[in-house]
Amino acid sequence: MEHSIHITKTPQGWAAKCSSKCAVLFASENKNAAVLGAIEAAKRLYGKAIVFIHGIDGRILEERNI
Repeated sequence: MEHSIHITKTPQGWAAKCSSKCAVLFASENKNAAVLGAIEAAKRLYGKAIVFIHGIDGRILEERNI
């Protein structure tokens, strides 16, 4: 099963969540740091995943297969 991870804007900064779990995988005030941290966490935890990077408005801006 391939997991999908969504990086979204929160009041505290940027957060990465797996769609199948409610816990935050990685959070940061910086969007780039959140993306890199989420990718590393996904590799370590799941091996394969799809990372969806959302903009401030919530729309998906980018999709990365890792």
